[in-house]
Amino acid sequence: MVQQSLTEYINKLLKAGYTPGAIRSNLINSGYSPAEINQAFTYLKKPKRKISLTLKVLIIAAISLTLLILIILGAVWLFTPEPKEISITITPLKTESYPGDTVSFLAELTSNVERIEQVLLSHELIDIKEEKIITAKQDRPEIGRKRSLTIQMNLPSDLKPGTYEIKTIMSYKLGTKQKKFNFNILEASEEEKLPEEYIEEFIEEEEPQEVMCPKSCDDFNPCTADSCEKGLCVHTPIIPCCGNGICEEGENMVNCAEDCAKTTKTPQEIITQANTVAKTDPEAAAMLCNKLTRQNDINLCFSEVAKTSGKSIICDNIQTQDSKDSCYMEFAIDGDYSVCSKIKNSYLSKSCNSLERSSIMLAQAEKISEEFKQSPE
Repeated sequence: MVQQSLTEYINKLLKAGYTPGAIRSNLINSGYSPAEINQAFTYLKKPKRKISLTLKVLIIAAISLTLLILIILGAVWLFTPEPKEISITITPLKTESYPGDTVSFLAELTSNVERIEQVLLSHELIDIKEEKIITAKQDRPEIGRKRSLTIQMNLPSDLKPGTYEIKTIMSYKLGTKQKKFNFNILEASEEEKLPEEYIEEFIEEEEPQEVMCPKSCDDFNPCTADSCEKGLCVHTPIIPCCGNGICEEGENMVNCAEDCAKTTKTPQEIITQANTVAKTDPEAAAMLCNKLTRQNDINLCFSEVAKTSGKSIICDNIQTQDSKDSCYMEFAIDGDYSVCSKIKNSYLSKSCNSLERSSIMLAQAEKISEEFKQSPE
């Protein structure tokens, strides 16, 4: 066994600058055997090798830990979904209304990613003068890339004439955003009421004497058979239909490569292409919309194609009633009131008919004014 005192003594002499040979000679002269001296020197050398090995292990461990951290950070970055930013705009369908009526507006939601998430929309009717909230309502729609909503708020019957504000606050994962617009509440006067003969005329028009089919029921969708039944257009799906983007039973790469070949285009790219084609060929644009699989994408595609082509009948291809009504309402705002009878939402239907009556009254007023100017004084 190595003597601890001997090794400490040798280590002390080495640190003092003595050579191993001088130390060895001195120890032999002091009575230590060569074997004891050799064991002591060997023991002193072992810690150096141990320290060298420990440093090597520490270096390897540090490198391994660094690589592990980099791998974890890379995996987190790779599998963390892209943040979903959502923007909102609101557009009033009309800027004037009466107490007890409704105020309607369009809310357009757009996002940078396709992933569907739910948002909270809080709508407030605010009295600007009193700085207080009159009434409020909430909606919880889901949005992918784009979503259009038609919002209606009932106005209290005792609402005073003046300027009011509609504020919409959107709350989602990344925070909140808000939009607002002002509109006026009018006080109905005798001059603003329709003359009795005009009221009777409108009542008669609301009771059609005979059922007549429109000039055309073509919805520009080659995958539907268009017909007219009891004055209404009926669009019956054609199954299978080559060109609808679905590889149906009986179709294959030989007889319908258009549907059965794999596509690499994203829904947004298809919608953009359809919107471009709609300017010159609405039927081809409708075929592109049929290639989409998600109902929200299909509705958005047909809505865009209808607006771009200026053909309201393309809205008939939209399956979701709210989206279909919003599509029709776009045409009503531009003065095409033939769509009013197709709108199922009661509030939007009233708004559409109100726009039509206002247009007729304005035309009659302009006609009377023109006749008055031309009459001799």
